[in-house]
Amino acid sequence: MLTERASNEIDDSLSEKLRTIAGTPILYIKYNAILLDRVSEASKTGAETPKVEINTVKAMKAAVFGEQEGKKKKRKIKGVNPLSCKKKKVNVNVAVRSGERTASGKRKRSKRKSVVTSEGSKCDD
Repeated sequence: MLTERASNEIDDSLSEKLRTIAGTPILYIKYNAILLDRVSEASKTGAETPKVEINTVKAMKAAVFGEQEGKKKKRKIKGVNPLSCKKKKVNVNVAVRSGERTASGKRKRSKRKSVVTSEGSKCDD
């Protein structure tokens, strides 16, 4: 078994090697917590390199093609929220049934005609 001093030396040498690799996080576990070590210099330079390259590519494009003006999209006016608006009132015209009046003044109801289907059963329509 490794002694505590030897294990610390191994951990230190391993963490130094890992600090040279860009983008590698170093985690420590102490008690019930996981600790994240600070960002190494290699990681910082590795993160800055793509930004510099992107800027140089943009500058080269501008030199070759000229600067292009980007058109901004017009913001469209949107309508009202249909859920927050009151619904329009519908004018309901009550239709009076036009039935034939009898001599006593009462209406005579019309009866439905029964239709005979091809199978021979009667259906009311």
